[in-house]
Amino acid sequence: MTLNWSLLHSGPITKEEIALYTPQQGWQALRLSLVGASLNVKFHELQSWLEVNNYNRMSQVQVSNYINALKRGGMIT
Repeated sequence: MTLNWSLLHSGPITKEEIALYTPQQGWQALRLSLVGASLNVKFHELQSWLEVNNYNRMSQVQVSNYINALKRGGMIT
């Protein structure tokens, strides 16, 4: 099964939003828990994070920023 990362990505995000939302404690705990996890696990955990947070802007920015980092790191296209 191909993971469709675009389903989780919310489009453009600003540096200001990243600075505001990514330090949030719950997000940092999730992010750290994903270190070393498979892409499949990362995808499903990010999807769950969005759902639990009702796809609010904070969670959209956090997940989109994470996906951007995976792209920059060459882990996904």
